[in-house]
Amino acid sequence: METYIRMLNIKNKEKPFKYLFNINLFFLILVTLCISCDNEDDNRSPVLDIVSPEENEVFIVGEIVSFQVKSNDPDGIIENVTIKVNDEQISILDFEPYTYEWSTDSYQEGIYNITITATDNEGLSTTLNTQISLEVEDPSIVTLPFSQIGTTHLRSGLIIQSNGNPSIQQKGICWNTTTNPTVDDNIIYYDEIHNFGQEIPILISGLSPNTEYFVRAWSYNGISVTYGEETSASTLNSYVSNTGSITDSRDGTNYSWVQIGNQKWFAENLTYTVGMVDDGYQYISTPFGPLYGLYPECPNGWHIPTYDEWMELIDFVGGEEVAGGVLKEVGTDNWIEPNLGASDTAGFRALPTGYGIKGIFGPASHSGLYSFTYFLIGDSIKRVGLGTYGESAGFPFYGNGALFGACRCIED
Repeated sequence: METYIRMLNIKNKEKPFKYLFNINLFFLILVTLCISCDNEDDNRSPVLDIVSPEENEVFIVGEIVSFQVKSNDPDGIIENVTIKVNDEQISILDFEPYTYEWSTDSYQEGIYNITITATDNEGLSTTLNTQISLEVEDPSIVTLPFSQIGTTHLRSGLIIQSNGNPSIQQKGICWNTTTNPTVDDNIIYYDEIHNFGQEIPILISGLSPNTEYFVRAWSYNGISVTYGEETSASTLNSYVSNTGSITDSRDGTNYSWVQIGNQKWFAENLTYTVGMVDDGYQYISTPFGPLYGLYPECPNGWHIPTYDEWMELIDFVGGEEVAGGVLKEVGTDNWIEPNLGASDTAGFRALPTGYGIKGIFGPASHSGLYSFTYFLIGDSIKRVGLGTYGESAGFPFYGNGALFGACRCIED
């Protein structure tokens, strides 16, 4: 500086007023530059503090994470506060209070990096980072032991002891012929409302006789699958304990019979029509034996089964849901497709006679041949109905005994 002034003195020794002006101008510029430097130093970045969530705080998937941020700018105003989760911006806050409620419903369990940035009106910013964890609370489920074991069905189920978090969205059982079945194998959903601790029985049908199956309960919460313990059982080979035949002394017809549990049943339809007329009033002929409008008589020592006797048979072979399949003849030689669930593992060999409905002013009409069969019940105007489109057994009813049916006899 002194050197520069001496130079000015040399150059301006004969011009003192011009010299003084140049000196003043120099100092003015120097002061202005210094003030400008001081102003830049005073333009400070925002102050930022994350109140919540805390560092490494743990949340359950599905919970709400509450973000609370404090921020101010010493020499200006805060323009906005942005919140990012794993580089995904989830919110931008333009005014106080800087709070945001983040729903974790659609997120997976794991560690999440949180980045919060405050930016002021001068474009300066401050960024803080933190981490949180999302975890899943698995439900508690139990696989029920088998309550029924049949030739083509098993009845197991599940108990939901606790719902977990996130809560259960789907549930059921899965099975396979190898250990540790999963939902990628065979599966049944249970969609009805349940209470915690309630037993939920589930029927598995359409199985193969004399085969070991492994079963597990499962539940799904939208994120992961939880399994109950595994259980296993082998299906029965047959419900038949004995077979034989009798001869009807009235007309010499031979009938096969089969013992199913404690009952002996005809294994074919009664064909006795002596004294009856095939006129749509008394009976209707079919390829598989007559459909009776009038109740026939069985051979000596046998009778038309009662409702209770039918129910004993149906319950013994697994209940109404599967009894139709167990009792139907296998295949589509006589039944039209699809003949669902047919296994004939009781040796009953039900055939598709169809059914007859009495007309009001005329003979009965015949319908459903090759698709359905209806059997007489000795003490009821209802019938036992089986069809090709399902494996269940039903009890159709039409008017006051106006439904013609085939007849099976049961031993006295």
